Amino acid sequence: MGAIAANVPVAYPHDGEARDKGSGVVLADRYRHPQLGMEGLRMLQEHATWPDGGYSTEAAVLNLQERIATGRFRVASTCNEFFEEYRQYHRDKLGRLVSANDDVLSAVFKTTMMLRAAMPGDGDAP
Repeated sequence: MGAIAANVPVAYPHDGEARDKGSGVVLADRYRHPQLGMEGLRMLQEHATWPDGGYSTEAAVLNLQERIATGRFRVASTCNEFFEEYRQYHRDKLGRLVSANDDVLSAVFKTTMMLRAAMPGDGDAP
């Protein structure tokens, strides 16, 4: 994992600041430090937020819808997991977002939140 994208900054959700129940280690630190059992990813210093510091899922959904509508976010037609999760996202009778089995979509939300931390690539992506 680390060798393919060793210099790619990795965004993570706010619950990555929680401690692992078994070891007491902050979850994000397990990914940062290879001695804690992971690959030593280049994790961002803080969890994913919007520029104002919030991490609203509602804002993420609206942002993604706007990006899709304006052609600033496109997904390969072969990415079935994304489309399945996107189709299942809906609101309940009270207008609240219902999210279940949304790992890919959640990762997209964190990525769009942290676009300000993105860097130009060097063209060596697989």
